[in-house]
Amino acid sequence: MEPEQLREQFEGVITVQPCPYTDDGEVDVDGLRKNTEFLLEHAEGRKFVVMTNGSNTEFYANSVAEQKTVVQTVLDATEGYDVPVVVGTGRPSTRETVEMSKWAESIGADGVMVVLPYYRQPTRERLYQHYVTVTDAIDIGVVLYNNPFVSGVWADPELVARLGEINNFVGLKENTSSLPQYASIARHVDPAEVSVVSGLGEEVFLGTSLYGARGFVSLFANYAPDIVYDLYAAVDRGDYDEAVTVYNRLEPLLSVRAEMFAEREEVTILPKVQRGNPVVTAISKHAMDYLGLNGGPVREPINNLTDEEKRAVEDAVDAVGINPIS
Repeated sequence: MEPEQLREQFEGVITVQPCPYTDDGEVDVDGLRKNTEFLLEHAEGRKFVVMTNGSNTEFYANSVAEQKTVVQTVLDATEGYDVPVVVGTGRPSTRETVEMSKWAESIGADGVMVVLPYYRQPTRERLYQHYVTVTDAIDIGVVLYNNPFVSGVWADPELVARLGEINNFVGLKENTSSLPQYASIARHVDPAEVSVVSGLGEEVFLGTSLYGARGFVSLFANYAPDIVYDLYAAVDRGDYDEAVTVYNRLEPLLSVRAEMFAEREEVTILPKVQRGNPVVTAISKHAMDYLGLNGGPVREPINNLTDEEKRAVEDAVDAVGINPIS
């Protein structure tokens, strides 16, 4: 896919896929393929993007070989479908990011998502050069994953606008929950150059869409794609009353998630507005298992749900009215 085409199609529901594991802790290749096929059945003809090898794919817990297995499985399953596939390729070093991005391009990814370099925090100019080096190394589209939770830095709107002048820099997955920051992005970033989507899901999209966000990243879409797409479609046509009605359908799951956030003691020094609790991955994976898809456990050091928490998730899924996968 040409970068211009990905820029145009990087909108709607961006479904970040969990990586299913077997009971032995190995990547469940068959399960991942079936999960992808289920998603594609609901995505066909709609504005969906498949995103894999990201945070909720547990890429950080997978070996490079396992990451490549995940990516190859998803690309094989999506062959023949008009649904873009964006692959997470970000690494702490520029060199490794380039290597992974080149590999993703070589096997047919439509674009790559490059998270801000983590562990070490580069200067503003070095951050710019990091993305210049990646975009120069490949011909497919590059999406910046602006996630200060894991990196300790943030690409400000002026920097994103500067990157937008690069031909194959096509998108921004923005993880700030601050509406003033989205307003600043709207002032500085040309939507014809950079497609901005909300990285924090359904809750934030209702507000960020007012400042030009063209879609949102969703975990719920892995097992409730119709509900999630109805939310996007309502916002897309400007019917915010309907969007709130659809959003409220997810309330049982949102409440369970909030309760599990509160129960888990955190040692992070980040303020609450900047925290990303990994229990969301475990919740999504168990919901998928319960509905007949494939989730499996999460990998340590993240903890799995207790039996009581699993029942709470199941009750929430039932309350939302999500049908089991036949």
